[in-house]
Amino acid sequence: RACRAHAAEMERGVAAAASARAQAVDYGLRIVAQEQVGLAYAGWDRLLTRVALPAWRMGRWPSRLDAGVVSALTELSRRDRLAEGFASRLGERPACDLLEEPGLVDEAASLLAARLFHGGPAERGPGWAPVDWETYPEEIVDRKWRLDAARLQRVLDELPPADG
Repeated sequence: RACRAHAAEMERGVAAAASARAQAVDYGLRIVAQEQVGLAYAGWDRLLTRVALPAWRMGRWPSRLDAGVVSALTELSRRDRLAEGFASRLGERPACDLLEEPGLVDEAASLLAARLFHGGPAERGPGWAPVDWETYPEEIVDRKWRLDAARLQRVLDELPPADG
């Protein structure tokens, strides 16, 4: 959180440099590239706000965010005409497969994302643990629905009876 101003300044600098370089690129190609970047951003945004954030709030962090973003982008590409070639490219062998232990790298990157975006601890602990995609529905989604339902029930119980 302390580096927020510096990160924003860096983003502006990168955006200004990219904008200057993009002026030399053909307009049509530039529009297609902007649309694809927007699609990738939408995939990350969806993954972080709708999937990772609820887990982070419960003291868990999805351990395979890279695999999750590929899944989110694949889903978006099925619905979005701008991403027609995206699905076929996502089916290609990912660069992370070239790493000796891609799962460990993905887990470390996922923990780093949780620390950067949510402020979680640097290491696993009793109140901060990874969650696999296979167990995510049971451990996060079901739990969130039950907590929300219990909160709603408490509010409804506090309301005075309706005149009828």
